[in-house]
Amino acid sequence: MITGELGENDCTHGFIDTAMNWMDQHGVNYLGWAWITANCGNFPSLITSYDGTPTQFGIGYETTCGPWELEAHPHRRGHPNSPLKMVGLMG
Repeated sequence: MITGELGENDCTHGFIDTAMNWMDQHGVNYLGWAWITANCGNFPSLITSYDGTPTQFGIGYETTCGPWELEAHPHRRGHPNSPLKMVGLMG
């Protein structure tokens, strides 16, 4: 079982801390939402910058799941607008 789009839009991580703890205890996997630099007060944004700097919400997710690793897409490596992918972010 997997929970997709786990997040909250209040720039904190109180809800996801409780949810991830419960899911970890019950063998449920989850994916953080979203890898976007939107205002975390309006949208569940994990990051403030595409270099991976986390929002407060993102810090809560990262604290539970471990630090995220970033890799540039292999076909655009070195390109200034190279999209990044998250590696190992599933709980």
